[in-house]
Amino acid sequence: MTFSKRLGFLESGEDVDNIMASVGANFEYFSVIGQMPWLDSYLLGKSPIYVKFFRKPVSSPVLIFAQRLLKERLDLESADAKSIDETTRSKPSSLERPDFLSRFLQVRAESSEPMSDRQVLSNLFMNINAGSDTIASTLRALFYHLLKNPTTYRKLVSELDDAHKHNKLTKPCPTWSETQSLPYLRAVVKEALRMNPALSLPLERIVPPSGLELNNTKQTFLPPGTVVGINPYVLHRDRRIFGADASAWNPDRWLEPREVETKAMEHSLLSFGAGKRSCLGKHIAMLELHKLVPAILLRFNVSLASPDAEWEVKNAWVLNQTGLDVKLTPR
Repeated sequence: MTFSKRLGFLESGEDVDNIMASVGANFEYFSVIGQMPWLDSYLLGKSPIYVKFFRKPVSSPVLIFAQRLLKERLDLESADAKSIDETTRSKPSSLERPDFLSRFLQVRAESSEPMSDRQVLSNLFMNINAGSDTIASTLRALFYHLLKNPTTYRKLVSELDDAHKHNKLTKPCPTWSETQSLPYLRAVVKEALRMNPALSLPLERIVPPSGLELNNTKQTFLPPGTVVGINPYVLHRDRRIFGADASAWNPDRWLEPREVETKAMEHSLLSFGAGKRSCLGKHIAMLELHKLVPAILLRFNVSLASPDAEWEVKNAWVLNQTGLDVKLTPR
């Protein structure tokens, strides 16, 4: 979606140019300096000494990858510009289906204060960085809990098979609109987002000058300047919101009549943040989850390589899990 090009992980079966490892390292770094930004400013990445003597112009594999594709696209646009009369050229892209990069270049061409190549590169970096480990974390959690709870796995597969049998679900690649008529699939996705909010450190805010009074009671008053935040992982296990089994995997909780009518629990999900600063990529992430999960389960039987083994979960801003090894067999 960013470059109209595949990165090549599946084709090569390896971490191309160390991009995946780099993204993981970035989140580990951000998880620390997000809480102690002075470390970045004075001792680490932005330290004047480091910047002057040690930092390379472009060191991140993600940035190198993005820089190479940006150059390719700019060269392509330059070639197009030479072959098309200026009066007939309406947009800076030769793509039939625009991607993020072509949109950035179009905005730059039409803006009175155009973005520099560095700013475009920064936007491309954020797309790759923010949209990879987060969705991977959620997908791992979804399959882990499904496979650890075989009844829910079979229930989901049954729903998918039935929909396909009645020509309501395209195989091998379902459409978004088709997936929205599958209540159990939607419940499984919500439960995965609840059990495993990919970003599991507080997204902090600062109390405004007026202060903050909680629940309209002066018993809980936060003074101006107080840094506040909610850890989604903790909130999503609150029994007052999600019921007595809040610590357990149970997609059926999303199908209860009261929840369907009020969406009370859904309003308390902080997987994508909330309010004005909710995740800009939320809709893309939901699209990926709803399309990829049925695409896999319609084509493969999935089982745990070691059914009794437990995975290991580490929080480095993004929840990173290891030990989820599965067997795939064609159906």
